[in-house]
Amino acid sequence: MDSGYKLIFGSGTRLLVRPGK
Repeated sequence: MDSGYKLIFGSGTRLLVRPGK
């Protein structure tokens, strides 16, 4: 599911979604 988030929001938001990973 996070893969979809990366495509929608971008690598910038990815850090907010999964800061540990």
